[in-house]
Amino acid sequence: MKRISALALLFLAALIIAPAAKPQVALKAHVPFAFMVADRTLPAGEYTISSPDRGVIRLVSSEQHVITSIPVAKSFKDPSGKNALVFERHGNHYLLRQIVSSTTERLNADVPIWRREKSERSGEGILVAMR
Repeated sequence: MKRISALALLFLAALIIAPAAKPQVALKAHVPFAFMVADRTLPAGEYTISSPDRGVIRLVSSEQHVITSIPVAKSFKDPSGKNALVFERHGNHYLLRQIVSSTTERLNADVPIWRREKSERSGEGILVAMR
């Protein structure tokens, strides 16, 4: 009887976990300039953007294998059928501010301002489209 109870419990756990194990949606973007995110400067290049967990965005550089995971806040901006990275430009510095995705709600995110970035603030917005 204990064996049947254990198997039933294992089966129920599998049913609960299975829907959560959805394949990740990832977007690709070419960023033509170095930029700051999470107190790090990332080089220009191709990036894959994904969300391994709610409230977390991962950027992976295809050329230099740079991996950065950052905590983010959900964005309520309407994606209007587009995918984009939104940057603020401050002189020669670009700061990642927002990720807009019409593909998946999980990738719609506002990127928080980090301590190092605060000194670079007060500039203009730049938009980079993704595929």
